Amino acid sequence: MRKWMLKWSVWAMVVCIAGAFAGCGSDDDDDKPVPEFKEAKMKYEFSFGEDFRTVADFTVTYQDADGTEKTETVTGDSWTKEFSATTLPFTTKVVLKAVSKNAVLDKASYQFTANYACSASVYETESENAVSRKVFSSSEKQTVAKEAVEGYLEVFEDTFSYTVRQNEDGSYTIE
Repeated sequence: MRKWMLKWSVWAMVVCIAGAFAGCGSDDDDDKPVPEFKEAKMKYEFSFGEDFRTVADFTVTYQDADGTEKTETVTGDSWTKEFSATTLPFTTKVVLKAVSKNAVLDKASYQFTANYACSASVYETESENAVSRKVFSSSEKQTVAKEAVEGYLEVFEDTFSYTVRQNEDGSYTIE
């Protein structure tokens, strides 16, 4: 009987010790501080080929950081604008339109080239680098006959928009 008691006592101690080791672990897993949102930045860049600049100026309409709608006329070969916000959600919208210069059209056709680059980046307090980023770029080339130039310019319009949101799990969505 004594042997039996000793055997069960040893087994009971082994089970208790195993349970104690299984319960040990880092309690810090859930206490990690989640980095806080610091800033979202968006950048829009447009450039235009020589034929396009010869027959058209461009207007760009957007909302400034204070919510005021602004329109700028682009008379050079490119336009760049950066936006930033420290609160989410953050949405930007840029509308690009061609405006005819009513130029004398002396070529049989025109090669219209437009290049677009748009990016959105999210920064947190713990990071110097973007923790989330989305980039879009495109290049369009269109040959337009002299007789169709004015009609083409009347309907030329492109809209670009990004929205940055923070999800419940702390990640970010850029769409």
